Amino acid sequence: MGQITSPTADYIDSLGYPVSEGKDPLFIFYQTNGTHRPGSLSATLPGSDLFSFEWRLYNPAISGFDPPFSTETGVQSSSVTELADGGYRVRIFNATGTDTTLMAWVMLDRHHAWLHKTDEGNLDPGYYDCTRLALNGYVEPDSLIYYDPTSHIELARVLEFRFKWTSDNSDLRIPNDTIILAPNITYQPPYEDTWYILTATDEMGMVEVDSVFYESIQTK
Repeated sequence: MGQITSPTADYIDSLGYPVSEGKDPLFIFYQTNGTHRPGSLSATLPGSDLFSFEWRLYNPAISGFDPPFSTETGVQSSSVTELADGGYRVRIFNATGTDTTLMAWVMLDRHHAWLHKTDEGNLDPGYYDCTRLALNGYVEPDSLIYYDPTSHIELARVLEFRFKWTSDNSDLRIPNDTIILAPNITYQPPYEDTWYILTATDEMGMVEVDSVFYESIQTK
């Protein structure tokens, strides 16, 4: 049986449909720190025969697939690169009767997390005094969009995520460290200069980290 793979994917899952039978692979490519990292796919059939490969991209505007954007002839496998989000179908065929199609989805995961801070990376003075300190973290999860290739129904879900507050101060306890993003308030600011760190991980395994520096004004 043929398969579509991606040795460069950061995470692999599968997608089912309301109407179409079976599942197709989903390949995730992390866009860490806002950098653009395109997808790639490879297709092959078992054996040593040579085939032709035609790659097409699903186009929801026409409820079908665009003309081939990549074609190879007389090869055992085929790869495509620089891929955007979307559904990709490859037809594999030859003159001896083989003719099959495979489907896969590519997602460029743009999960993003950040902290409110000054341009210098410090905690804004308006968010702390001698009696309280407020951290303000934000997480913008990405959404997975795909389509049933038979009914052409759009399917979407916002990716779930979890987060955790930590610091470089081993003695410091951060309240509600996995519950409250903003404002996360402590009424015992640390006596030491401290880096506060927010780590957010989405359900596809992508990790985003941001940090902010607090220069202590506490007196012992």
